[in-house]
Amino acid sequence: MAADSDGALAQMADAIEARQIRSAHVVHGVAVDMLGRSDDLTRGELLFLVRRLRESLTETLAIAASRAQRLGLED
Repeated sequence: MAADSDGALAQMADAIEARQIRSAHVVHGVAVDMLGRSDDLTRGELLFLVRRLRESLTETLAIAASRAQRLGLED
C-alpha cells in the first residue's frame, strides 16, 4: 500500500498523535507540580504519577516509531 501523507488515514493518524502529545504535556505538567511538593506525596500518588508517565512515554515512543517508519528510519 502506497503511503499517502495527505489522505484521510494520515490526517486521522496526525490528529491522534496531536492528542497524545497534548496529553503528554498535561501529564508532564502534573508531574512537575507533584514533584515540586514531593515531600508530601503518598506512595499511592507516586504510583499514580509513575503509571501516567509510563503511559505517556509509551504513546510518545509509538509516535516516534510510526514517524520513523514513515521516513524509512526504522531499526
